[in-house]
Parts: sequence; structure tokens; C-alpha cells
Amino acid sequence: MATTTPNYNGPSGRTEDMKSKASEQLGAVSDAVNDTVRDASRKVENMAGDLAQRGREVGDQVQDAAGNAKQAVDTSLRDHPMTTLAAAAVIGFVLGAIWKS
Repeated sequence: MATTTPNYNGPSGRTEDMKSKASEQLGAVSDAVNDTVRDASRKVENMAGDLAQRGREVGDQVQDAAGNAKQAVDTSLRDHPMTTLAAAAVIGFVLGAIWKS
């Protein structure tokens, strides 16, 4: 009845084997972390680009709305000056009342 013993080269061989396995695992973890960080970085860059584009679109819409409002006021002043003056007075009164309270 022969007994088998593990095939390693004494304590130093076992230590080297453990170091090698630990190094491999550390390398794998490092690669996984790098991949995760790279993916997160790409997603953040994409989100920032999307937000910048949306900001430009909103800015364009605000400029269009301001232009339309200016054109409407100009037309109203030309066609109905007294009505426009009365509307401005009412708006001023309401804003003053809100500001005061």
C-alpha cells in the first residue's frame, strides 16, 4: 500500500506556486477594474456630449421664443398701442404685488 504525497518542491516551491497564483488573480482583477473604469469613462463622455447637445437645442428654442415674443410685442405696439400699454401696466402691477409679498 503506497501512499501518494503531493508533488511540490518543498515549502519554497509551494510558496512560489501561491505567489504565482496570487499574481495571476491580481492581474485578472486589475484588468477587470481597468475595463470597468474605461466603460464608465466612455458612458460619462457620451452623457456629457448628449447633455451639451440638449443644452444647445434648448438655447436655440429659447432664442426662437424670445424672437417670437419680441415680434409679437412689436406688432401689438404698432397695431394696438393702448391695449399693449394697459397689458404692460397689469403685468407690472402683478409682478409688483408678487415681489412685495
